Amino acid sequence: MSLILISVIGSPGDPSKPETQRYREAKYDFGDSDPETTEFFFTALIKRYRPEVFYLLGTEKSIWDRVDEVKKNFYFDYQKVLIPFGVNEAEIWKIFETIVSLDLSGKEVVIDVTHGFRSIPFAVFMAVSYFKAVRQDVVVRDVLYGNFEAGRRTGIAPVVKLNSLLDMNEWIRAARRFIQYGDGDLLIEKLSGHDSEGQLREFLNAFSTFVDNLRLNYVSQIVPSAKKLIKTYRGSVKEHLHQIAPFKLLEPLIKKRLQILLMDEPEWRKQWRVADWFFASRQYSQAVIVLRECHYTFICELMGLKIWSRFARENQAKEIIYYLKSAYEPAKKQLRIQLSQTQSKSLSKIAELISGELFQRWACLLCDVDETRNRVGHALMRGGEKKETEIEPGQQISKIAVLIQETAFVLEKIDKLPTSVRVQLSQLLKAITKNSPPRLYLIVNEGVHPIVEDLKQQFGENIEYEVVTRGNVTLEEEAQVARRVKEILEKHHGREIVIVPSGLPYLITVVYNTVYQITSKHPVYLQ
Repeated sequence: MSLILISVIGSPGDPSKPETQRYREAKYDFGDSDPETTEFFFTALIKRYRPEVFYLLGTEKSIWDRVDEVKKNFYFDYQKVLIPFGVNEAEIWKIFETIVSLDLSGKEVVIDVTHGFRSIPFAVFMAVSYFKAVRQDVVVRDVLYGNFEAGRRTGIAPVVKLNSLLDMNEWIRAARRFIQYGDGDLLIEKLSGHDSEGQLREFLNAFSTFVDNLRLNYVSQIVPSAKKLIKTYRGSVKEHLHQIAPFKLLEPLIKKRLQILLMDEPEWRKQWRVADWFFASRQYSQAVIVLRECHYTFICELMGLKIWSRFARENQAKEIIYYLKSAYEPAKKQLRIQLSQTQSKSLSKIAELISGELFQRWACLLCDVDETRNRVGHALMRGGEKKETEIEPGQQISKIAVLIQETAFVLEKIDKLPTSVRVQLSQLLKAITKNSPPRLYLIVNEGVHPIVEDLKQQFGENIEYEVVTRGNVTLEEEAQVARRVKEILEKHHGREIVIVPSGLPYLITVVYNTVYQITSKHPVYLQ
C-alpha cells in the first residue's frame, strides 16, 4: 500500500519583510532516533516515511517561495493544494472538502498539523476523523505534531503522535452507536484490541451474544443475555477494563443503558422495556413487533398460561385478544366478530370489573398494535393498505411512540388491580373462549412443505383440518376448488373457519371468498 504525506504550510513573519518569512529551525525528536534539525517539520517526515505523494496545503499567502528554496536542497517534490485561511465556517468547510477530495483511495496516509494558521489543523483533524469513520479505503497511519513551543527551553521539540485523540474519537463513536442504536460491533472491536491475552474473552462473547439477540429480535433471550453480560463484568475482567482509559470514562453511560433491561419485573414489563429500548434506538419495526408480543405475554401471565408456549400464545392468547377487540366497535365491525350471548355477557362484566373506559382503551390499543405490527411486519405488502408513498413515516413513528406509552399505562393499570379482581378477570376471559365454536383449519394448498405438522406444533395435536387442494392447480380449476370448499363446510357445519394461506395468491382468494359467500362470515386469516 503506497503512502501519502499531507502537510500544511503557513505564513510566518512580516509579509513586508521577506527575510522574516520563514520558520525557525528546531530539533524534532521522534523518540526512537536522533533528532532531526530542520526549518520545515515535513522534511523530517519525508526522510522518515518516504511518501510516494506529498500534498502540501497552504493559502495564497503561504511561504511557497521559501518551500521551493528548501526543496532544492532536500530533493523532494510536492503537489500544491490551495486552501482558504479558515477564518469562518464556510472557509473551514472548504478546507475539509478539499482534503477529503484528494486522491487517497487505497492509500496509507500520514498527516502533519505542525505549521499553518491555527484553525487549519482542526479542519485537517476533522478530515482525518472522516476518513476513519467513513472512508474505509483510506488507512490513517499517523497524525503528527512537531511541538516547537515545548522545545523553546530545551532546544528539543518533541514529536507528538495525535493518534490517541483519533482513537478517543473512535471510542466515542462506538459508545454512541451502542447507546443510541444498540449496535455494539465497534465497541466490541475496540475492546478486542485490548485483549491480547484473552482476559476479556468471556465478557466479549457475552457482549456479542447480547448484540446478536438484539439484532435477531430474540425477545426471550435479550434480557437473559443482558444479565449474563453484566454477570461477566466482575473481578479481573472489571479490573482489566478499568485499565482501558476510554472505556473507563464511557462505562457509566453503557451500564446505565443496560440496567434498563435488568429490573426485577413481570415478564410483560421486561418485554415492554425491550420494545422501548428498540424505539429509543430508532429500530421502530423491532419495537412494534416486540410490543405486540408484550401484549400476548400479558394475557398469558394474567391467565396463568405458559409464557413461552407456542400453543398458549398463538392459540389461547390470540383467541382472547380476538374477542377483546370486539369491545372496540370499529374493530368489531371490520373484523365481523360474532359473539354468543354468553361471550357478550362476559365482556360486559369485564367492562364493569375494570371500568368501561379502561376496557375501551385496552381493546382499542390491541387493535392499533396489531394493525401497526402488520403494516411493519408485512412491509406494507398486504392488500387493503394505502400505497407505501402515501403513508407518512413520521406519523407512523409518532404512533408507535404513543402505543408504547399507552401499553405501559393500560397494562400497568390492569396489573395493579387487586388479586381478587384479577382472578375474576381471568375467569371471565376463560369463559369467552370456552364458549367459542371449535375451529377448522382450512389448508388452501398442501405442497412439499409439512404444513400440518407446523399447525399441530402451533395449535396442538388434536386440531381439525382439511386440505382444499394439493400440488399444482390452474386457474381453469377455480370452480372445482369452490365446490371442494362447499363440501368441506357442509361436512363441518358450525365450525369457525381458519384460512391457512398456502399456494398461489389466486387460490387463497378463491377459498376465502367462497367461505364468505357460503357462511356470510369472514373467516379468520392465519398470519
